Amino acid sequence: MIQKTETIANDFIVKQLIKEGPVTRIYLCTFEGIESVMRLDKPMARQLGLNRAVEYDLLESIQFHGFSPQPLYSDPDEGILVCRYIKGKTLNQADIHQTPMLIEVARITRSIHELEPVSGVLKLTHFLNHYEAQLSDHRLSPFLRSGMDLFAELSPETTALKLCHNDLNHSNFVSGNNLFILDWEYASLNDPYFDLATVIEYHQLSDSKIEEFINHYSQNSESVDIKKLDQWRQLTDYLSIFWLMMLEKYATMSDKEKAWMIDLERRLSKKKG
Repeated sequence: MIQKTETIANDFIVKQLIKEGPVTRIYLCTFEGIESVMRLDKPMARQLGLNRAVEYDLLESIQFHGFSPQPLYSDPDEGILVCRYIKGKTLNQADIHQTPMLIEVARITRSIHELEPVSGVLKLTHFLNHYEAQLSDHRLSPFLRSGMDLFAELSPETTALKLCHNDLNHSNFVSGNNLFILDWEYASLNDPYFDLATVIEYHQLSDSKIEEFINHYSQNSESVDIKKLDQWRQLTDYLSIFWLMMLEKYATMSDKEKAWMIDLERRLSKKKG
């Protein structure tokens, strides 16, 4: 790590590791006197088809809106991103089910879909095609074809694509002075239904909470096709199992991730049957 970070700045101090996953490590640090966090890529990050340079540009371009981290430094070749530290509470599953928070999540989700994407932002098809190429020999490869077929069905060329975050799970929300969204690495041009489906499916919202979320997202100005939304909810399960397949191939899975994978296999097999 020292070799990777020695070119960042003279006034850069790494304090402690605060989070580690299969793709990145997160360190608390100071950058030019600013309390910050540094994300340092692990080897698996290079297998995911991410564009770190565009991610930095996107974060810079949406700062005005006040719901994303402020980027301070980036070195895509070394897999380094430094952002201003956000003080607040990382949300949990139960938080999303609380009406005031769910309303705020709906509001921010709509705001994301109204953003103008920066040049170079990829389409979701880039990630899907990348997964397909990487996982053709995986033991669960039949799920790839089913997921790709469903995506093709849901995404005709006439679909109006919007900027989507693509990973709106509670661990990427921090509640401080306002609500912030972290981890924009998978942001891409996509059908907004994907973000809606992610919030609903990942947090297992009840029918009444789904109605509440959708009503505040649409602001009663446009209807959401529930049948189409249900299909996108299924697609989020496919994307989740694709990611877990990548994790199984290139990293080490936790017991929780193994259990999640087994549950997804069961659910998707049942839907196929």
